[in-house]
Amino acid sequence: MLRTNVDKLVKNSVVGEITHPAVSSYRLTPDGRSRMLPGTGGITYNIRVGDIAVGWEADHVEPAVTIKNSDNNANSGLNTLSCVGNEAVVIGGDAKGEKGVVVGMHGGAEHVMIDVPFETMEKLLIGDKFMVKSFGIGLKLHKNHAPCTFRCRCMSVLHRFQDNISSGRLQIGIYPCTFCMPCISRGQQRLRSGSWPSHRISCTYPAGTCS
Repeated sequence: MLRTNVDKLVKNSVVGEITHPAVSSYRLTPDGRSRMLPGTGGITYNIRVGDIAVGWEADHVEPAVTIKNSDNNANSGLNTLSCVGNEAVVIGGDAKGEKGVVVGMHGGAEHVMIDVPFETMEKLLIGDKFMVKSFGIGLKLHKNHAPCTFRCRCMSVLHRFQDNISSGRLQIGIYPCTFCMPCISRGQQRLRSGSWPSHRISCTYPAGTCS
């Protein structure tokens, strides 16, 4: 059985509001053409977690609902303390009281992404606020109290590894690799202090380059 220090973790609240979509400038295509495309932020009605990640007419689009706190210090807390799987509750507007779940963070943009039922999404407006019940930071394995990888902060995912313990060791690399990306596809890597690393993969190489 996988034992953790979950009973010692702190649960508290952090708040962010739905951001307005941002379009900063034209984007250049690999063949030199300029295009204006949707990007980060807002309420994205037709792209959700589980959808294919490529092929959209967009650049850095974020699935479902994107929130951010307008105060930089508070936004640091929102991004650092929010964990995948945390409950998020609408605290204002027509959708007040309805719930969603944190599905990820976007380093660089410093956004937290939340998925909600489509019926809830239809009631939301730009500026509506979510309260995230943050829980998971500080998680350690019970045996040696070694900190988990900083971005592996989802208790619901960790508990799915219960059946993957062999001889007292947690077996992580048991799932098959479905695709290998060549190193040339790494478009950017930004490792900063704090909680917001950014890893980007370019999908605009000519056909066959990334096969």
